[in-house]
Amino acid sequence: AVAPPLYDYGQRLRLRARLRPPTNYRNPGSMDYVGWLRGQGIVVLGSAKSTGVELLPGLGGSPVERLRWRLRRRVLDEMAALWSAPYAGLFQAMVLGERGLVDREQRLEFQRSGTFQLLVVSGMNVAVFAIFLLWLMRRLRLRLEYAMLAAMALTASYAWLTNLGTPILRSVLMIFAYEIAALLNRDRAPLNTVSLAALALLAWNPAALFDASFQMTFLAVLTIAGLAVPLLERTTGLWRGALQNLDDVGRDATLPPRQAQLR
Repeated sequence: AVAPPLYDYGQRLRLRARLRPPTNYRNPGSMDYVGWLRGQGIVVLGSAKSTGVELLPGLGGSPVERLRWRLRRRVLDEMAALWSAPYAGLFQAMVLGERGLVDREQRLEFQRSGTFQLLVVSGMNVAVFAIFLLWLMRRLRLRLEYAMLAAMALTASYAWLTNLGTPILRSVLMIFAYEIAALLNRDRAPLNTVSLAALALLAWNPAALFDASFQMTFLAVLTIAGLAVPLLERTTGLWRGALQNLDDVGRDATLPPRQAQLR
């Protein structure tokens, strides 16, 4: 079998395809495949022979999007050159969400072990990347303000190279809200940050409210921000605060008796 050529964003193609409308499985509780495709801007599916694709002259699409895909392809090629198969495909999936080199057996292994989430770029990846960048900038002895601005710019650039799904945008908006509040010397409330991210996404795309990805990611974050964080602040957070700045004797008088006794 001859592998089909690799096409880039913006190239114009001509092909003869057999079109068909997408359909859902009628099993109770199955995924709304038609609705998911509609959210991706896809209303019809088609199949064609790879040998019958004709490349037309000229380019289409957005120049900004073309630049994004060229940079993304460059990073993917560098990762494929650094690691051999199957590790290159796994790293591409974990870092940029590109699962083209992950074969079927590997996907099944991740699904059976319940770790398929590792092959998807989520808000956790963006948060870990942002924390690492802020730590790195501080190690380079940048001022806190410049370190935050640099971390925000690099985090936005990384998110731009990924698929820009709802979890990624939510994480970027929350990171920006937290760091901007820190730059302005304002308190940071987790619930306010989550609400701001949700409001921004719904203002951009109101239909996202009915998207399963939107509902799952914000339900998880709201559970953490609304239940876990207040619970920790009222339990272990009190003792953690008592163990800070142990060499500051004057801090003892500002704490409740049990925390002062612990110090």
